[in-house]
Amino acid sequence: MTFSPRLLTFCLLSCSLLFLEFRIVEAQTLSLRFLCDDNEILTMFSGSGGEQDWVGLYRESLLTNLPLIPETNVMEEWYFICGSTDDCVNWPLRGAIRFSMDALQPGIEYRVVMANGEALPTLATSEVFRLEDGCGQLGPPVAPPGPP
Repeated sequence: MTFSPRLLTFCLLSCSLLFLEFRIVEAQTLSLRFLCDDNEILTMFSGSGGEQDWVGLYRESLLTNLPLIPETNVMEEWYFICGSTDDCVNWPLRGAIRFSMDALQPGIEYRVVMANGEALPTLATSEVFRLEDGCGQLGPPVAPPGPP
């Protein structure tokens, strides 16, 4: 039995496609929403790499060498991406973590960082924010207007 070259090419391509694995990869992102009535920061993340990913709240002044970050003992607060400081059963690709604003100081700049385990280059960082009038404000402080 003989096969035409066109049929052989089709078969080879079709058979090869059966062994390909497709995976959708999300970009790593962090976004913040300030829940002023609850005194919390809702940190939404997506594109988590999986096991051992965590989200931590840092003073901006300690993040002098981004994307590298300091050791975990200088964080204000942190959670694994499942919302626990223990181990996780499930490691979601996207979700939300709530940080308390109770211990944060007005006028100090902060940033939320997502990283993986002991590998300390960041996966994602939020915008810089600060507490002002009892709630979070994104961006650096606005300088008061100068004299006319």
